[in-house]
Amino acid sequence: VVAAIASGQFTDFIDGFGLGFVLIGGLAVALMSHPVVEFVEACKGAAGSDQTTADMQRSVSFWESVARNFWMVGVLATLIAFAVALTGPSRGIEGIAMRMAGSLVSAVYGLIFCVMCLVVAMKLSLRSPDNMQKTQQETAGSLRSFGFTNAIGYFLLVSMIAGTLVRAAITGNPDTNVAG
Repeated sequence: VVAAIASGQFTDFIDGFGLGFVLIGGLAVALMSHPVVEFVEACKGAAGSDQTTADMQRSVSFWESVARNFWMVGVLATLIAFAVALTGPSRGIEGIAMRMAGSLVSAVYGLIFCVMCLVVAMKLSLRSPDNMQKTQQETAGSLRSFGFTNAIGYFLLVSMIAGTLVRAAITGNPDTNVAG
C-alpha cells in the first residue's frame, strides 16, 4: 500500500469533487430514505450496543440500503463526469481518454463505500440472536467481533485513500499543466 501511494501513479485519477459528491450524495439519499432516529440507532448497533432482534434487523436493512445508495450515487457521479468529459474542450485523443478514464473514479469511490457498509451489515447480521448460537458453534475459537485486525484493515484503506489525496494535492494533477 505504501509503495502504491509513493509511486504517485494514482494521482492522475484523483477526483476530490467526485469523492465529495459520493459521500454527501450517499448520506443525503440515506437521510432521504431513513429517519434520523433510525440512522442513529443503526450507528449505535454498528458500534456494538445491545439491540433487540427487531432493531438489529432494522440496522442491517439500513446499512444494506446505505450501501446501495453509495453505489448508485457513485454511478450517477460517473455518468455526469463522463458527459462532462465528452463535452469539455478537446486536447486531442489523449486528453479525451484521460478525462473519460478519470470519470470512472467516482464509481470506484461508490463501490468502496458500498463494501464498507455491507461489511457493517454482515457483521450486524452475524451478531443477531438467531445467528449467535449457530455462529458460535461454527466458529468455536475464532474471533467474529470487531477487533485489532479489523481496525488495521480500515486504517490501511483510509490511509491509502488519504495518502493518495494528499499526494495529489502536493504534486498537483499533471493533466492540468497541459497547454490547450
